[in-house]
Amino acid sequence: MYANVRFLCPEYFSLIPNGTYEFPDGSTVQECVESCVAEFGVVLQDTWPEQVVLMKDNKPVGKNEKVTEGSNILIVRRVLGG
Repeated sequence: MYANVRFLCPEYFSLIPNGTYEFPDGSTVQECVESCVAEFGVVLQDTWPEQVVLMKDNKPVGKNEKVTEGSNILIVRRVLGG
């Protein structure tokens, strides 16, 4: 299946281009991100999932959300403050 992925968190993903990627059917959002990371040889800290917000089709989702054909995945930096 193909999904569109945009990385808006340059601290972690600056070496990975935005684009359309092919993933195995039934992949989760986290598996898709990790597939892109591996393809470009980027090494991430173990805590990266807690530092970003994962979105699918303009809605925040958990890392185990399944991706479907044509999904739009967006990874943005988590903003904390008060």
